[in-house]
Amino acid sequence: MRFLAPTTLVLLILIPLLVLLHSLRSKRRRQVVSNLHLWIDISENTNTSAAFQRLKSSLLLLLQAFFLLFLIVSLARPTLQQRQLISTQVCLVIDNSASMSAPATSKTANLKTRFDLAKAAAHQLVDRLSANGQMMILDAFLLSNNMRQSELASTSDRKQLHREIDQLPLRTAEVDLAHLNSFQNMYETILITDSPPPLNGDLGSEIRTLYVGDNIDNTGITDLRLTRDLSYRPNIYVQVQHFGSSPQSIELQLLINNIWFDNRIISLQPDKSETVIFDLSELQPQFQRITAKLDIQDGLSADNSAYLIFQSETKPDVVLVSDRQLLPLTRLLATNPNIHFTSATFRTHNSGFGDIVIFDQIVPDWTSRKKQSEQSLMFLDPQRDLPFSKALQRNQFTNIVDQHRSHPIMQKVPLLDLQIRQSTTYQLPTWATSLVEGNANASDTTDARMLATPLIWAGEQPGGQKVCLFGFDAFNLRQSRFAHLIPAMPMLVSQLMEWLTPSPQLIESTSIQAGNPVRLSRRVTDRTVAIRKPDSATIDIPPNINIFTDTTTIGIYTILVDGQEAGHFSANLFSASESDLSQLPLATGTDTNTVLGQLASLTQALEWIEIWYYPALAALILLLTEWVVYQRSKRASL
Repeated sequence: MRFLAPTTLVLLILIPLLVLLHSLRSKRRRQVVSNLHLWIDISENTNTSAAFQRLKSSLLLLLQAFFLLFLIVSLARPTLQQRQLISTQVCLVIDNSASMSAPATSKTANLKTRFDLAKAAAHQLVDRLSANGQMMILDAFLLSNNMRQSELASTSDRKQLHREIDQLPLRTAEVDLAHLNSFQNMYETILITDSPPPLNGDLGSEIRTLYVGDNIDNTGITDLRLTRDLSYRPNIYVQVQHFGSSPQSIELQLLINNIWFDNRIISLQPDKSETVIFDLSELQPQFQRITAKLDIQDGLSADNSAYLIFQSETKPDVVLVSDRQLLPLTRLLATNPNIHFTSATFRTHNSGFGDIVIFDQIVPDWTSRKKQSEQSLMFLDPQRDLPFSKALQRNQFTNIVDQHRSHPIMQKVPLLDLQIRQSTTYQLPTWATSLVEGNANASDTTDARMLATPLIWAGEQPGGQKVCLFGFDAFNLRQSRFAHLIPAMPMLVSQLMEWLTPSPQLIESTSIQAGNPVRLSRRVTDRTVAIRKPDSATIDIPPNINIFTDTTTIGIYTILVDGQEAGHFSANLFSASESDLSQLPLATGTDTNTVLGQLASLTQALEWIEIWYYPALAALILLLTEWVVYQRSKRASL
């Protein structure tokens, strides 16, 4: 116990003063009487002249002394330290990942999910919040993905807290709980989850974790992708993993556009995975919806199906616009199996044809249009200003000294060591990256300074158009032996074409893990774009926004551009940590009472609680009792 106003205890000196007052001899007046026979009992006291008398036992004195004691203690504001289930500042995090949709227990009669149990326990924690306590409810999925939550403030309004718990959605996605460490210094954090201890190993000791659910066997699809064999025939790769204690045989079905295509019976060992490959060589090379499905009813239904988009691969049209013959480059492009190659002159070239257009010492006027084309552009020694880069000077005898080997165009290309007879220095745009640099002796400078110039650079303009520039005549053997001295020249050209190829898709990937954001192509952000989810709900994308984050529903999404279907992508769970429902601690909760009972075994918060009202109440009772005793003694003396 401690006192918040200890100086008030000085008033305890009033108690000995009270005793001293009761010890004082009362002043008597002289009275003449006819006989002292009736006053014989007090004659002894009458004969003394002392100021104090012997203290007699008195109930009034005892009551008055205790009244002063309890009153002074109450004014000193006594407090007691006790362990609280919930402190005054609480951050309550409810795990709403995919595994929380599993049943709370393996008993078939209990249909309550782990998420339902977690929310029920959260409601009781709100009811246990003290009068001056505050609580904050956090969405674990939004916290895991660093997404902004609309209401992120602590409050003592229990109705609002109950409403936030009821409105918390279940996400069919993976949740990383390691982000909770940022709240330890500000709040006492209570986490309600079914994640096994290995996932929570990085959490701080100050986070109090309540586990919900029972260990349940489960089998799920952990991977689905399109592969090709050595003959470039398409195959479907499916990985199935069993999370349980006993072997199991399951039927795996493959559906094309929701129609049965093939099936396999697979035998799974405990905690092992099996790989199944389906041959799709007979499938028409067109848009197809592929579904892999397990014929089973287990703890988690979200991982029993997986989806994929199958469509034919399109080769880009590459056009070389040149008024001369460039045999090295022409041969490299003509023999590339991944492109359709066409050559044209400046007069015969159609500006609207070609996915990749290579201009040999040519800068056509249509490249300066304000509206950028979807074509990728490549310039070979243009020797003129470009709409996005100025030609600064012409150089003589440039030595290559450095290259950007980590760029996709330059990967696995050995360090270049050669000299170029003539080159042009261009102003490097802010969006471009220098791939090959050299030291050049500028012919128009009197001091012959050595300049570091970008000879080859590439980049993507803000509108999405890709551009690559060679500042020298790379494939003219009279100007440079660049094309002959580099053994990796075919690889360089192939990687260059691959990088310049415009993506036919409106998104970066047609298959994502549920919950991950999707980046849309910049060429559609200035148009009316919407996303139709697997549950048929349509979400409009605001103008100039190319990120879509609502991907927690398993299935195939459709991209709508100006009201028309323009692309598709699939979202799958593919998370072993969410599919594994059998690694929970032994001390878990399968009902609300057992979940909250875990709080008693955890490190509980210590809090000083004021108890001044208890001695104040005792002082009031003593005061009333003293008044009653005094009134009775007064009546008796009469």
